Amino acid sequence: MTHSAHLFVGAELQDSARHLAEYIAKYGEPLVAPYFYLITVDDKADTAENIRFFSRLYTEKVTINNPGTGLLALTVYCRLYDEKSVSRVIEIVDAVNGCGKKYHVEIIGVAGDLARIFETSEAGGDYDVLRSRTADGLHRLVPLRENKSVDILRVVQNVNDEGLAVNFDFDSWIRLIGEYALLRIEKYEETVPSVSRIDTTRPVDAMGLAVMNFDKDYFVDYLHSRAFVEILANEHVDCREVSVNIANGVSQEVLARLKERMCDFYRLHVAPLLTRDYNRNNVIARATPELDLMFEEMERELTGFIADENLSLPEKEAVLAMLLGTDNPLFKDAAISDTQMSVDDLWIESIGMFIEEGNKNGDFPEYLHNPLEAIKRLRTKIRNSTQFLRRKTEEREQKRALLKQLPQVQKRLTESGFTFEGTVYRLDSITQD
Repeated sequence: MTHSAHLFVGAELQDSARHLAEYIAKYGEPLVAPYFYLITVDDKADTAENIRFFSRLYTEKVTINNPGTGLLALTVYCRLYDEKSVSRVIEIVDAVNGCGKKYHVEIIGVAGDLARIFETSEAGGDYDVLRSRTADGLHRLVPLRENKSVDILRVVQNVNDEGLAVNFDFDSWIRLIGEYALLRIEKYEETVPSVSRIDTTRPVDAMGLAVMNFDKDYFVDYLHSRAFVEILANEHVDCREVSVNIANGVSQEVLARLKERMCDFYRLHVAPLLTRDYNRNNVIARATPELDLMFEEMERELTGFIADENLSLPEKEAVLAMLLGTDNPLFKDAAISDTQMSVDDLWIESIGMFIEEGNKNGDFPEYLHNPLEAIKRLRTKIRNSTQFLRRKTEEREQKRALLKQLPQVQKRLTESGFTFEGTVYRLDSITQD
């Protein structure tokens, strides 16, 4: 690993610095972070302070506990078309060379055709003016490369080596410098070989980078999504029809076990107390704890099918509908019988006992009948009617779709010609004189 500092000159590049730090944090390996440093400076210079700053930066970062390769690679980002920025870069290079530490300096110069992505005042300027300023700035920096004050001088512009536009925007700019920053930390010698640093016959390098990007966050999200889809598929959530026999079998078995539970409770825990002349308050106080335990046990039995691994999610949905005595679109062409039990059946006998006792003691203003049987029959009738309406609605939609296709069906090519809406059209032969 090589310690790498990235210095952005001018307020116009501050957003680039911030986004570069976010890119390194997001895509860099955890071991990279201790080797990455970010520096932003304005266009003003103080040579003595600059020398102290770069000397202190090296001393604080390249330590015996974290030596890396022993050098600190400094990348300076400069807008070539801005005279003040170019002057500031020259002063920074002089300060780095004057501090006496082991730095390798690289300048990345931004050409004028990229001014628009930094939202500077030059962005709307004349292209020829920006190009001229870029050339002037580059000519001022070339001597730094020729006298080996800097190791590399690169230029980034909005065209490739064939002069074709590459359509740089801010995001692609951040990806470029982000990947390059990671390479400088992890593979500095391969990225900036010593041969290229020594050779000054071609002082300016172009900036080009090919990246095969495996976005970790994207693939994590993708794998989570695929796992979620597979889980849903294994649960058959896309199934839109469930056998009534399966739902009925599970629900009726549970309800049959619980149907006599309330009456059994009355006979075992309430009736004996009444025979001992307990008053109602005493009976309630003694029976309530046992009643609460019974309700908890009934709840566990009623919802136990939810944890049944042999049932898919749609089947569990159908079982719940059958238990509650409600309609569900998963039931297809299956008439519900009055004999099929639901949770209402659990209370018919106990409510009947309550009503009978009230009628006997004159607790009601008039004689009452147990309404649950009538409610159950009415609910069954509603369920069957709803299912019938749903089936007919689906048939209607299917017929509408066929009617829309009818004009296309009527168009057909036969031996006699092209038939459309009962009329046959023939193409006569064409002859030329």
